[in-house]
Amino acid sequence: MVKEGRNDHWYLEIARKKLEHKLGWGSVDEWSSEDFQTLSEAILASTDLSLSITTLKRLVGRVNYNATPHPSTLNAVARFLGHANWRAFKQVLNTPPEPQEVKTTPVVSKPETSTIPTAPLRQKNQKWLAYVLSAGVLVLIMVVAIASRKKDQISPISDVDKEGVSFSTDPVAEGIPNTVIFNYDLNSIDGEVFEIQQSWDETKRFLIDPEEKEATCTYYYPGYYRAKIVIDDQIIKEHDLFVPSNGWMAAIESGPVPRYILPKEWQQTPFLSVHDTAIEDLHGKEDIPNLAYYLVQDFGDLKSTDFRLQTRLRHTFQDGNAACQYSSLTINCTRGFIRIPMSAAGCVGELIARFGGLNFDGRKTNLSGLAYQEQEWQKIDLEMDDQVFRVKVNDQDVLEGKLPTDPGRIVGIRYKFEGAGEVDQLMVWDHERELLVNEQFGK
Repeated sequence: MVKEGRNDHWYLEIARKKLEHKLGWGSVDEWSSEDFQTLSEAILASTDLSLSITTLKRLVGRVNYNATPHPSTLNAVARFLGHANWRAFKQVLNTPPEPQEVKTTPVVSKPETSTIPTAPLRQKNQKWLAYVLSAGVLVLIMVVAIASRKKDQISPISDVDKEGVSFSTDPVAEGIPNTVIFNYDLNSIDGEVFEIQQSWDETKRFLIDPEEKEATCTYYYPGYYRAKIVIDDQIIKEHDLFVPSNGWMAAIESGPVPRYILPKEWQQTPFLSVHDTAIEDLHGKEDIPNLAYYLVQDFGDLKSTDFRLQTRLRHTFQDGNAACQYSSLTINCTRGFIRIPMSAAGCVGELIARFGGLNFDGRKTNLSGLAYQEQEWQKIDLEMDDQVFRVKVNDQDVLEGKLPTDPGRIVGIRYKFEGAGEVDQLMVWDHERELLVNEQFGK
């Protein structure tokens, strides 16, 4: 039964607040498209139901949409929040808490003609008050005891015990996809819930048996990961895991498992691009997935705090459902990343450029310099000198600042296009301005 005043908007607002609390990313108003992509992947992994970025943005009010979300969308979100379906989610909110039974002596109303209670009545009232106060104190003691017990159940794990834990990884193959064997020894640790977290994303955890010594997981995207042993929600041990791309690779990012572009479906001459047949089924879709090109490899001591990168790219997907024509260049590092996005001029307000922990939000900053210009190819020039960076787009200064922290060594380059796009060249120089990467793609 829906309570008076609780319409669909009210329940959606509660769901939004619960998503914010569960994920811990702050207000949804501050989430980037990457955050929505991560949420989409988390919901798919948890519920086997796929929700697009656009659908999620509509659900939480980031995109104006007056209609009620589809029941399948609501059910997916409810299941992600731990309920059987949307109806069960609403029922929990509509069910009042069960009142606690308190045994008390019935209150006897005073006769209207009496202004001063008789002695026996005063004694009864005093006795009744004593019962109530005693019951209140007892309830308070029980609440404190239960809270203390719950707190004691999850006791901090000492550094000495953590030192006794061994944790390592062993990739089975080269390239992607790649199954990774996790080797561990947890005999020195007591706990209730034992998990391995695949990366920084807390939603990508899976349970392990502390009595065993091995567990496996398949990685479908190349990258540099920080795997973790987690016991009772406490990080016990971390281990760096490098999953290279084995040269250039291309994929359509459509969830936890991408659609890989086969060698016959794409080319590196005269530029990095895919054939039309590989993306023809994307046209007309309400939500357009991203096409990505990856180069994840050991670049040696290529410092993210002191290097230079030049590249040229263009967005090529023409479709009414991809009017913003989003694209981005991401430089993956061992402890963070740098991302320079681009879009059609009318959509720069949705862009967020990221430099370690320093962000440039298009809703608060003028990012019109990251809009596509009339020329066919868009040139990006990033120069970093002792953490101080300057970004030029089409030979015009766009962004400058200083990295708040050191993101570590550079381990990968990723281009991402809404629908499709192409890359003309990529050149990277190290801190001594020695040319390490010189991709001219067949020229």
